[in-house]
Amino acid sequence: MQKFSPIKRHFLYQAGAIVVWLLIGLLFLLQGYFYAASFNRPFDWLTQTPYRLSLYFTWGLFSIPLFYLFSALALRCKPSFKLVLSHLAIGLPLALLHRVIGTLIEVFVSGLLTGTFKSLTDVFTQRKVPIIGGALDSFILYVLLVLLFTGYIALKQSREKTLQLSRVSHQLAQSQLASLRAQLQPHFLFNTLNGIVALISSSPEKAELMVTRLARLLRFSLDSASQNMIPLSQELMVLNDYLVIEKTRIGERLTHQVDVSEDCLTVKIPTLLLQPLVENAVRYGIAPFTHNGTVLVKGRIIYTGTVKRVEKGGDKHLCLEINDSGEGCSSDFEPGIGLCNSRERLETLYQGKASLEIGKSDLGGAKLTLLLPMNSQEHT
Repeated sequence: MQKFSPIKRHFLYQAGAIVVWLLIGLLFLLQGYFYAASFNRPFDWLTQTPYRLSLYFTWGLFSIPLFYLFSALALRCKPSFKLVLSHLAIGLPLALLHRVIGTLIEVFVSGLLTGTFKSLTDVFTQRKVPIIGGALDSFILYVLLVLLFTGYIALKQSREKTLQLSRVSHQLAQSQLASLRAQLQPHFLFNTLNGIVALISSSPEKAELMVTRLARLLRFSLDSASQNMIPLSQELMVLNDYLVIEKTRIGERLTHQVDVSEDCLTVKIPTLLLQPLVENAVRYGIAPFTHNGTVLVKGRIIYTGTVKRVEKGGDKHLCLEINDSGEGCSSDFEPGIGLCNSRERLETLYQGKASLEIGKSDLGGAKLTLLLPMNSQEHT
């Protein structure tokens, strides 16, 4: 799209305003003609055309400067008695000026058409009363322009304020999400580095494997720092790296399974949403016990809502479950940083339309169930 300089843009607006006002004047000219014709009265086109079009042409000259003036007044003055006085002080002289300029243009055009030019003294002597009376009509039109332009300016300012608030809210949400992720990462790093230190002397090969997987996780964390959402397939790859690290640290006591339907893999979910939740399952459902344990991650697409809504497609959700074979949650269980931050992230990203619930797993331990709405996002 071609961009114009401010001066060129002003002249384009000015030309457009003149054209619009001349079209309005032409409509009123035709109205006068048909009105005269309805009473079988003669209509003097040679007189009426310069008279009517000159007045509307003058409004075309005034419109854009008036718009700039009203915009400045709207910024500096709130609706008050002072603003009314300002418009009276501007409008009354302007209305008189409009009639004077319109009369001069009319006399000049009429002179060109008839070949007879009147002196300015004769013009203002003969038309003094019509000019003053017409100025009242012009002032009424000025008031209408004030209402029209003020309404437009108020609507424009309201939209700009809404956009500004939206940008601020978005920036605040981004800052909040970054803060939540920053809280999770040190917690995970602390646990992993402790595991590496414990294995360096006893099992350097396993320590090396953990370092390699940790490096991949850190690389992903850096690469995805600006992404709030990633495909589930990518999240599962990251989760696999994490589980390899945990299996290396804990040993054969940990087994994990992933049962996710293929149609879920391209659905986008919050970045690193599953890792802290699976970390909780390993930390509280597997690590404290000496017997073998299992972490099961399941994913499927479900439809929720009333019977009629389900028949029509319902509300489509991605349902993710994280199960462990531990002892489950006690009655006085209080969510830790991982669960709390995950809930806050879901609240921020999905505006209350997603959920994270804790229940009893068929494996005997805890089950975390996430429901993420899909109706607002595309997947293949």
